Amino acid sequence: MINKIEIVQITENEIPELIYLSYKGDTVGLDEYHIKKFSLIEAVDYEVGIIKEGAKILKFTYYKTLYAGIPIGYLVACEDFVFSFALGKRYRTKEIITQWWEMVLYFFGAGVKFGVVENNKRAINFFKKRGMKVSWEDKQKKELLLTF
Repeated sequence: MINKIEIVQITENEIPELIYLSYKGDTVGLDEYHIKKFSLIEAVDYEVGIIKEGAKILKFTYYKTLYAGIPIGYLVACEDFVFSFALGKRYRTKEIITQWWEMVLYFFGAGVKFGVVENNKRAINFFKKRGMKVSWEDKQKKELLLTF
């Protein structure tokens, strides 16, 4: 199978539109997997704000995720630490997610780390199935770090 996923560096200004694209139609994600229940616009604004706050401390690089040339998501990272990420709901098929994971490992290396909020069970389970574990937790902020 040919991997059709590309991870392409972009500017910070392109991130809000890609977050919107990634969250659109994911009512379960908006209701259950963020810090609190959000509308689509609230979730996008919140995530953009979190990224801007993180950028005050970390030197982020911004990426869009493409599948066969079509934008399907985004990643915000500082070296091998992925601070924020998502794929659009309609692109979360087994084939695409498998290719995405392969490309993430190729792109960021086997030492990749993911920051995730503790109630994002979908992402946590995904990473754990791929051999990652929770290596750090901030109970007050409800944040986790997953590593190999």
